[in-house]
Amino acid sequence: MSGIRAGWKELSPWGRGALAGITVLGIGLRLMYMNDGLEYDESFSYLFFASRPLYVGLSYYQLPNNHLLYTMFMHLGIQMFGTSAWAVRGFALLFGVLAIPLTYFLGRKALNARAGLIAALLVSTRHWMIRYSTQGRGYSLQLLILLMMALLAFYLRNRDNRAAWMNMALFAALAVHTIPTGIYAVTFLWVWMAQASKHPMATRFRLLGGYGLHAIAAAAILYLPVFIASGARSVIANPYVVSLTSTEWREQIPQWIDGFHDYLAGTLPLALQIILLIAIVASIALHSWKKQPWPFIVPLVLVTLLMITIQQVHPFTRVWTYVVPFIAIAAANGLVMITDRFISKQKIASLTITTVGVVLLITTVGAEAWNFTSTSEHRRTYESGMIGAANWLNENLEDDDFVRWNMSFPVLGYYLDKN
Repeated sequence: MSGIRAGWKELSPWGRGALAGITVLGIGLRLMYMNDGLEYDESFSYLFFASRPLYVGLSYYQLPNNHLLYTMFMHLGIQMFGTSAWAVRGFALLFGVLAIPLTYFLGRKALNARAGLIAALLVSTRHWMIRYSTQGRGYSLQLLILLMMALLAFYLRNRDNRAAWMNMALFAALAVHTIPTGIYAVTFLWVWMAQASKHPMATRFRLLGGYGLHAIAAAAILYLPVFIASGARSVIANPYVVSLTSTEWREQIPQWIDGFHDYLAGTLPLALQIILLIAIVASIALHSWKKQPWPFIVPLVLVTLLMITIQQVHPFTRVWTYVVPFIAIAAANGLVMITDRFISKQKIASLTITTVGVVLLITTVGAEAWNFTSTSEHRRTYESGMIGAANWLNENLEDDDFVRWNMSFPVLGYYLDKN
């Protein structure tokens, strides 16, 4: 909390207005999608987990579609607001919007307020940040938890605060409880803290090791209902996490890289992609390695690549939603570092980075607007078809009729249940 207060006080009135505007912009972009028809995964989560009694939703894990902690929030939304899309997605929207200012505060801790604002702008306007803030899934929740962990990690660099460390362990457990692949992010943050800590070496490993065990114990307790009802293998050995053969894993690397690039870049113009890539490289090359902790991007990349190599898996690209703010912070840091390095006059440097921000604003919002309009017909047709089919069935079924359908059609099942 002290870091957030300091970050807010550091902003000029103009900067506070800019952060508020960036957040409002993010809300507006997300609201465009909130009334769309439910998609496959969120319909599945609604039907098989969130709409059932809570003890079922938090223990039934035959497929990893169940983002357990978000299932609890979705269940709460359904109980309060019925079966509308807003009830299913409302908490995801809240978490996704909160991630925007938290990205600023983290970017400010990593470098300065200007970098924080640029990073917040990128998170506010990037397509998958928007889409997973408007789907009833756990990605925005996990992202918010990890941003709070990263801010807390800065606070704990030189503090032995038991309450703060316990919160860190709890956040780690909640991130993994939301989606098991949160283990990648938690591990990279633990590695970052091992390097960034100002404690003596013995103290830092005592703290990280001890509270790491607390996190593992807390995660095990949270998963206990799943282990009892669905078995531990449903989490640690389901078809989506089992290792590929070495040959299969190597052959799928190009496809995985291509999918990851498409996920991150989306509809951004190629020129802007190149500029942001150069900025990320600059954030590493120009970093004060002796004076500052590692940039987050370094352990993020190294730990993630090491873990998926050892595990021999290629997770779905959406699993990496949480990396976007950290990549945005790296790009923002690089842009600010390049400006400060080559422009000596502070006023001109500030004007330059403001101009860069405006260009990013126009380009990213334009890309998202194009994506929204180009897919609007498909989204309307998709929803109207499902609603029409559900209405026809409801109008023509007799009292003793029933609909037999399988898990391939959860969207239709959602509209049948809704009506």
